[in-house]
Amino acid sequence: MDQDSPSNGRLGWTSPQDFSDSDECERPAKRARIEAGCEDEDPPLPGSPLPSPPSSPVDRKKCPTDAAEPPKNPPRLPGGRVADVVPWNGRDVQYALDETLVKSGCCNKASSSNRVEAGSARQALWPNLAAKNGLGLQVLSSFFVQVLDTRQTMRQVTKPPTFKLPPRLTVTDSKREAWLRDLADPAKPLRRQSRTIPHGIRGRVMLDHCLNKCIPLTRAVWMIRCVGANEQRAFRRKGVASSVAATSERKWLIEWTTQVEQFLGSSIGACNQSEWRQRMTYVISLVGRLYSESLLDQPHFLDWTINSFATAALESLPIWLTLARAYWKEIVVSIKSGRRLARGIISHLLSLSARDALRPLKSRLLQLVALLAASYPACLVVPDMWPRFEYLVVESGAPESAVREIIRRNEQLTNRIAYNACCPALKLYAELDSIGLSVDYVLLATHCQELMPQHLIPALLDWVSSTYRHGLARIYIAARLIQQLQNCGEDTDGAILDYLRRPQKAVGFQAEPLYLIIIELIRQSAFCPSRYLHWLLAT
Repeated sequence: MDQDSPSNGRLGWTSPQDFSDSDECERPAKRARIEAGCEDEDPPLPGSPLPSPPSSPVDRKKCPTDAAEPPKNPPRLPGGRVADVVPWNGRDVQYALDETLVKSGCCNKASSSNRVEAGSARQALWPNLAAKNGLGLQVLSSFFVQVLDTRQTMRQVTKPPTFKLPPRLTVTDSKREAWLRDLADPAKPLRRQSRTIPHGIRGRVMLDHCLNKCIPLTRAVWMIRCVGANEQRAFRRKGVASSVAATSERKWLIEWTTQVEQFLGSSIGACNQSEWRQRMTYVISLVGRLYSESLLDQPHFLDWTINSFATAALESLPIWLTLARAYWKEIVVSIKSGRRLARGIISHLLSLSARDALRPLKSRLLQLVALLAASYPACLVVPDMWPRFEYLVVESGAPESAVREIIRRNEQLTNRIAYNACCPALKLYAELDSIGLSVDYVLLATHCQELMPQHLIPALLDWVSSTYRHGLARIYIAARLIQQLQNCGEDTDGAILDYLRRPQKAVGFQAEPLYLIIIELIRQSAFCPSRYLHWLLAT
């Protein structure tokens, strides 16, 4: 018997010889024969898709022409539910096609005549849409605009706010502690604490009270808002100029942000104390709420976070890594801050040793490098550090296209920096640009020869004919230098003629200063005009 025959319980395909006229009734799909209850069926290969559930064949001769055929493999939801508000059963009124339904359509009747809104807007919209003047869409558009305006008006808060900022009151230490204990107790209503706020709760002391007494985050943020509003209200008193008030508010905001940063940094530094994990979770959550609700200076806080991450010790690096991930989007949205963060990540990766205990930390840092390479590749364009961390970008597992682009961009800038740093012409131009009124041309010519032993004359002519320099002083300086070089035995005439023979650049070159320096050299008897005229006649 054939190995793929249906009788052995395996799934097999029918051959052309097995085709019969009775198969005309079935759909031209894959014809499979499955025997239920077979025990010698091959197990599915790992990674292969699961077989579809068997379905009973549908006899098309028994199905009406206009009837809907149920799907072969319908989706199944747990609990026998369906993914629809009203499950379709094929027996609804709108599916019974008759003359009335075709002409008038189908709409739901109003559930109650006493309700304000109608059950269907057909009576209000259909005459406008069916009008022959073509204004139906404009009417419908204006109708929906009115609906949106009405909804926006109904959602607005029309009543004036009844909240009053609680005043600060000087109380004893025991009453202040009792007020803080009541604030930390969720069972005590906040209305009692909102009458007054004790004096002396501000700045770093307020944050320490929130942490030590485990005040709920919502109540802690409420207290910080009230204290901050009272602090800023003092700057807006009558008789104070608006500019002075704005400067004072800005200064106070920076001081408050610095206190929050010190609070977070000291909490991270106390990692060896008991219950450090719970305290650290509370601190991070509280600072995150202050940041998200703009209760501190966000750019200053992000700048401090990046600097602290870059200079973090190995013991506290995991928690700083968590903070960097928490504010990741806000940091990398700017190339400047994202590049600083990338520098910090690279510095930590280069400083980590190959110990097994540090592998998880190194893996997390490499994940950040891969994320930067895939989503924010511009942050990894760091030419001065590129030779040291190129292998880290390759090992991070980032997409190959992103890695190639980062390598190309860094190599371009690295080569440009290396060329500019060792280019003698740039040093010569910097020396010539810094010349003052009193010049010793003998010493200057000697120094120029030391900077550029070869091709000094063409470099001087390039400096003279550049469009990026102005004034006639450079013409006389170059002429005196060429005269001094001629006195030292240099073939200045040949170098000048060779410079004139070569094709000049179209960008950054102007010919008029070149003619002026030749005239000045002829006037100083530092250039032979006969050789120049002979060259002109020959060309």
